[in-house]
Amino acid sequence: METQQRVFIEKRPRANSPYGARFMMLSQEALAELDQRLTDHTVTMTPLRTLVAMMRHMDWENRVDISQKDLALDLGISQSDLSKASRVLVECGFVERMV
Repeated sequence: METQQRVFIEKRPRANSPYGARFMMLSQEALAELDQRLTDHTVTMTPLRTLVAMMRHMDWENRVDISQKDLALDLGISQSDLSKASRVLVECGFVERMV
């Protein structure tokens, strides 16, 4: 008889920032790395604007907590264009997709 393996996924509560809801900390080293990656890649304006918008909606644990639809509305672009821009950001290593 085949044994079934069960996987339990713990969903941790998100940590609250001691600085309030609209605070993000970014190190100078991270900015230098971002600058280098931008130099190494040809990134057009839409992916760059998308990255900045994602950073505006980033929570304390560096998760972007906004739907794709709302982010597209925030940027004034179509969801299709946002999807393409997001794909570029993932391919260049600027962001990671989380399941």
